Amino acid sequence: MPTVPSTGPLGLIVICGTIALLAYAVAAAVERARRRWPRAAWCGAVVGLAAAAILLGVVGSPLHGPSIVLTLLAAGRNAVFIEGVARVATIIGMVCWAVSGVAAAVLFGF
Repeated sequence: MPTVPSTGPLGLIVICGTIALLAYAVAAAVERARRRWPRAAWCGAVVGLAAAAILLGVVGSPLHGPSIVLTLLAAGRNAVFIEGVARVATIIGMVCWAVSGVAAAVLFGF
């Protein structure tokens, strides 16, 4: 199994991207548990967008950059319209996602 460095920009990308994906999943799970179906769907969409962005980055697609921004915009929408634990999880995810994006831009260029 390949290993990823735990330090440096690549390690930061992996760690922050993973935390963001988990935070988005927590927000979706919380909204689903509260039976807020439209909000849960929006939170689930962010999880899907984040997973797609990660996969696009792995394969080196030119759509990776725009998918990162789209994920951040959708998460920002959720941070405005949801509340409580789901909002906190979404904001944590947004911060980690942004840090990961900046680290990727530094490491790989725009």
